[in-house]
Amino acid sequence: MTQNQKYPAYRDSGVKFIEEIPEGWATSKIKHICGINLKTLPENANRDQIIEYVDIGSVSFEKGITETESFTFKEAPSRARRVAEYGNIVVSTVRTYLKAIAFVDDKSSGYIYSTGFAVFAPNDIQFLPSFALYAFRSSAFTRQVDIQSKGMSYPAINSTEISNLELPVPPLSEQTAIANFLDDKTAKIDRAIAQKERLIALLKERKQILIQNAVTKGLDPTAKMKGSGIEWIGEIPEHWEVKKVFNHFYASKGRDAALLTKEYCQTIAGDFPVYSGQTSNGGVMGEINYYEFDVGSAGCLLSTTVGAKAMTCRYLQGQFSLSQNCMIIRPRRKLNTLFYYYAFQPMFAHYRNQIPDHMQASFRMEDLYQYRFLKPPEDEQREIISYISNHSEVIDRGIKLQNIQIQTLREYRATLIDSAVTGKIKVPGV
Repeated sequence: MTQNQKYPAYRDSGVKFIEEIPEGWATSKIKHICGINLKTLPENANRDQIIEYVDIGSVSFEKGITETESFTFKEAPSRARRVAEYGNIVVSTVRTYLKAIAFVDDKSSGYIYSTGFAVFAPNDIQFLPSFALYAFRSSAFTRQVDIQSKGMSYPAINSTEISNLELPVPPLSEQTAIANFLDDKTAKIDRAIAQKERLIALLKERKQILIQNAVTKGLDPTAKMKGSGIEWIGEIPEHWEVKKVFNHFYASKGRDAALLTKEYCQTIAGDFPVYSGQTSNGGVMGEINYYEFDVGSAGCLLSTTVGAKAMTCRYLQGQFSLSQNCMIIRPRRKLNTLFYYYAFQPMFAHYRNQIPDHMQASFRMEDLYQYRFLKPPEDEQREIISYISNHSEVIDRGIKLQNIQIQTLREYRATLIDSAVTGKIKVPGV
């Protein structure tokens, strides 16, 4: 029996985005097969209570919950209130994050979720949670959400409206077989993706070694060396200078950082990026209709300040704003900012690695100002930029190829889920 085998007979489901389903299957409104979990943290909760918060931007279609943020209750965003229990499924109500859907397991049942999620509790007498997760992740569901979402600048749908959408409901024995089949197939796909992601990580590591050697040792292997006075760097070219960051750079945070949340940005959509402490999408959290900073073509550095990816560094140009958990770093006088984008990367990585894994990483302006950096002559800076750019190009092409292959695997994964949960294919064991 192959995954391409069909059922003997089909009938019209009566639901536009489900279309035909196998004879013997039903469709049902979600409210008849799932309860809605409306639990939230009370406003009188302990203000010093630490919560692990899941925002709608921290959930992916393939992996579910990808990251959390730690806050005390008093410092947490006002949307950090939704409570979910083991076996629930959290579903984004915001169309921009249409496929932010995750199963709540033992660990994630202790998290606090954005009120941008609806939380559903499958009735396992009719609708097994293991099958329900795939049904919610299918295009049969997400296309209905897309159509039913309302609003121009911030299209969304509420939990009651979601509960009136319909899903395919096979007999329980088939739900089990489909869930088991998809668990097996998606696990294999995920392993292939993980293998390619490991290769990407190795390529990125190779690139960072290339950068570190260039910005700490220079390009001339015959250059006379001297001690830098910086333990992790060791010797440097004799004619390079060691400078203190405070004397040459200053850091800034966004004036409107607390206001510019993912959800708020959707209400004032525009052309100017908002950067945040997230590391996906190049750090861009959204685009709005105004900007706070204009660094022109000279550019500046962006660094994340909190969490597992703290001290991730980017080079920015043009006009933008900042949300929370990030800061920009600019020279106090004319310096080649692009060179220091490369030069600061190994420095940030070193100090980030000094933070114990059990501690919440935090990068403060006062930390930055205590660091020392290397200052080669300007002509060498330009040569190093060119060297890094040229040698990185080959590595970047390899990374791009792996990312293309990963995207192909993800598309196959989504197609497989759609076909199985709507009965377009008959899985083994049915």
